[in-house]
Amino acid sequence: MQHRLEWAKKHQDWTVEEWRKVVFSDETKINVWGSDGCKYYWKRPNDPLQPHHPELTVKHGAGKLMMWGCITSEGPGYACQIYDGNMNANVYQHILDTTLRDTMQYYNFNWSNVYFQHDNDPKHKAKSTIDWLDNHQVRTRMASIEVEAQLLRT
Repeated sequence: MQHRLEWAKKHQDWTVEEWRKVVFSDETKINVWGSDGCKYYWKRPNDPLQPHHPELTVKHGAGKLMMWGCITSEGPGYACQIYDGNMNANVYQHILDTTLRDTMQYYNFNWSNVYFQHDNDPKHKAKSTIDWLDNHQVRTRMASIEVEAQLLRT
């Protein structure tokens, strides 16, 4: 949490125009049925359970989708499914080379005019990923100030 606060303070004076140059990205898991987290409901102590209170379940959770996506100041970017559910550095670089590249072309963005924001996941910090970003002249912003200090190319 402290790293996020430091990152926010470091960027608090950015102008709207500077923020418009950032392409944000992340991965997420979408459960087909239900949530992984806790579920709460409110009722008075003597009130009976209502039909919507108990959470219905499906054996083995009915599956999940792993997705990668990005968003720009101009609108949402393309998204892609991570089919085997696990993304390593090679899969991540393939996504950058296809899905991110398609987004950049769709919005007519130039790599040299935008910052690509991703977090400090190991596949984002992998040497092969850093090399891929360097070879494609992608300027990055990391969600962690320590990682940003190591990788930021301005």
